[in-house]
Amino acid sequence: MFGKKEQSKQSPRGEYQIKPAPPLQTNLPRANMTTWPQQWEYKWMLLTVVQIADPSEILATLGVEGWELVAVYPTELPVIGKARELYFKRPKTNDSTQTT
Repeated sequence: MFGKKEQSKQSPRGEYQIKPAPPLQTNLPRANMTTWPQQWEYKWMLLTVVQIADPSEILATLGVEGWELVAVYPTELPVIGKARELYFKRPKTNDSTQTT
């Protein structure tokens, strides 16, 4: 129906030989294995009640700098009151000009 059906061949010991699948063809870029594993730099930030109300400007600035928000933990401190601990990460680069 879809062409000639290929028959399995038996080995001399009576076992069937299975042909390996052809390599997967994709348009995805190949990972440069010399740079793996990826190294990260991390940042911690504490948002107070006032900052929690509208953190969009702070988060937008950090996003432009390449920081990705990975965790938020609610906390309460004696002097500040309710706050949020924010944890960020971004890929580590060899560029020493990238500071925050």
